[in-house]
Amino acid sequence: MRHYSRQLLGSLVFLLLGTTAAAAQQVVQGRVVDAQSSQPLASVLVSVKGAKAGVLTNPTGSYRINAQPDDSLTFQIIGYGTETVAVNGRSTVNVGLSVKAIVLDEIVAVGYTNQTRRSIAGAVRTTVSLVRPHRSPSAGPRSRRATTRCTWWTGCT
Repeated sequence: MRHYSRQLLGSLVFLLLGTTAAAAQQVVQGRVVDAQSSQPLASVLVSVKGAKAGVLTNPTGSYRINAQPDDSLTFQIIGYGTETVAVNGRSTVNVGLSVKAIVLDEIVAVGYTNQTRRSIAGAVRTTVSLVRPHRSPSAGPRSRRATTRCTWWTGCT
């Protein structure tokens, strides 16, 4: 009987401490917009600083996340600067992100194909486009496929 009372007491203490920690968290909501145009930004990653998980903003730029009153929120999206804002006990945190220009040194894009290291050592570019001449609807669907292959040693063919 004494053994069960210790387990029960331990469970109650754990439950009370867990409830206190959970009660300290609050729902923080807000809106993320472009700082220049005030247009909402969709798919911005909003996370508590130091946490591995986060939420994404919806198409109207709105988000909801659980955070401690003394946490900081980090807002990230490609093409914009990362912003970190302290919650400071607020339930609404609105943020404007500024565009961040970056300079790329090199780009290697490989899509829908198998490549070996030897085959991408040179500068090779292939462009495939679909050319649709303007025709009346009564002429029926018709298109042709134009392929241009460009290499640095032979030019475009």
